[in-house]
Amino acid sequence: MRHHHVWRSQDDPNSVVVVHTFDSAEAAPAFFDSEDLKGATAEAGVDPSSVQIQFLDEAAGGAL
Repeated sequence: MRHHHVWRSQDDPNSVVVVHTFDSAEAAPAFFDSEDLKGATAEAGVDPSSVQIQFLDEAAGGAL
């Protein structure tokens, strides 16, 4: 993983969005399939049925 961002809803602290940036398309599924990640999310109390994963390609970026 090259970079990550975490956002939490101001109205619902249980609503969280996490965005990861990877160096390759192959690295992303390997990260999400890892037993280490599954164990860490279980230990943190994350309900696996609440997790939604989407693989997206960056279309643009930058700073203003």
